[in-house]
Amino acid sequence: MLIQTQLCSADTFGVSVGETFTYECITSERTLVWGSNSSLSEGYSLDDHHFAEGTAVSVEVTHIDDNVYYVVSKDGFEAFHSSDALSLSLAILFEEGSIIYSFYSIINHIEQLGWNQTLLDQGPYLLCRELFVEIDSTSWSDLIDVVTSKIEHYSTAIVTYDDSFLGEIEVLYVNSDSTFAYEFHYSGVLNVTYTPTSPISPWTKYSDDVEYYQSFVYDKTTGALLGMHSYGSMTGTSNGTNFEYAVDSHIEKEGYDLPVSILSNTKGFSGYSIAIAFGSMTTLVMIAVYVRRKKATI
Repeated sequence: MLIQTQLCSADTFGVSVGETFTYECITSERTLVWGSNSSLSEGYSLDDHHFAEGTAVSVEVTHIDDNVYYVVSKDGFEAFHSSDALSLSLAILFEEGSIIYSFYSIINHIEQLGWNQTLLDQGPYLLCRELFVEIDSTSWSDLIDVVTSKIEHYSTAIVTYDDSFLGEIEVLYVNSDSTFAYEFHYSGVLNVTYTPTSPISPWTKYSDDVEYYQSFVYDKTTGALLGMHSYGSMTGTSNGTNFEYAVDSHIEKEGYDLPVSILSNTKGFSGYSIAIAFGSMTTLVMIAVYVRRKKATI
């Protein structure tokens, strides 16, 4: 799939250096069953230190140029990130491939290095990416263009390649007076034979059912993330071993309640416009994107 879009930005952010925000970890869980082995991780990892679900982290803006740079901290432990509308747009465009990669990375790790109970019982990293985006009108319209391009593709296209994949994708956004909301649902079956070039990696054959859901909402006044929820599962076999893998990560800005389903909560967004697509694929689509960024006059 080729999506061509132009992402314009005046690098106008609604936050300032030194400003702090509080984000609550609503859910952070990972479960894995591999043959007779099993692992359950609850809570999140920050700077290699474990914290429980239901706790909050502080986010401080440290620097602003073409991006917002910020530090996520709790009890003296820190992690550093940066974000803008471009990174969010690319995350949306490459979402399908990222999902598959994140699921398979842990399966490949076990295949190559074996089961490590201590490592796998550690909590997943806190979902704190793309917390801030630009707030000028051009940035929001360009972000809508990116999502619309994806919606239009999955409304009309059936793509075939050699790989044996069958999947369905559901995409929607709600653009209201004060917020921008996005929802994505992906489900499919993948059957693939993979022969790595590295001698330490075994021949691998996957046969998997994959399910994934993500939603997020941004405050259009500040450009700050209000809430994000990602969860999914993969079940199947790898080299004859049965496995089940599931993840669930959910954060919210303090004082905000993320809707369970954006589509069913559109009445909560005043002055909204909505777009939705239901699409199908017969392979895992590689997305090529041309993004040109320029300064906009506002």
